Amino acid sequence: MSSNKPYVEATTRESENRSSFYSFLIMDVILLVLGVLIFFDIIPIAGGDTTAKIFDLIILGLLLIIFTVIGIMSYKKSKVLKGDAVREEQLTEEIIEYIVNAYEDPDLTDMSDEEKYFERDKKIRELITEKFKGLKESYLDYVSEIVYTEIFPDNK
Repeated sequence: MSSNKPYVEATTRESENRSSFYSFLIMDVILLVLGVLIFFDIIPIAGGDTTAKIFDLIILGLLLIIFTVIGIMSYKKSKVLKGDAVREEQLTEEIIEYIVNAYEDPDLTDMSDEEKYFERDKKIRELITEKFKGLKESYLDYVSEIVYTEIFPDNK
């Protein structure tokens, strides 16, 4: 069964994870500064009640820990995705090069432009799946569009 999710490039996923890391890092700094300001009563949030102040600092500390853990996980994931992005880029280039060289346009003279598009796309997909087995459907959609526009830049 095919998925309806559009393909998201590994470089985009890596960039999003890196952005998440920086966002959580900024939140950590804000929480740390806020905690210090509350601790030294520069921001009198508890109204002088020591128990409320300790409770507020514990909550801030827990948020700091949670955001730090999530930030570290995002950073590690972005490192993994960076390698995936390089491999994906190489595979995409290899597929494009192979199909551009292997594709032979069938005789489509009696077809409308829309029918030609679907027949050509079908042929491109067949060539890709014959040579490169096990590709995700969303990636196949993505790369077949790239190949199609490479071979037929004016016919999209």
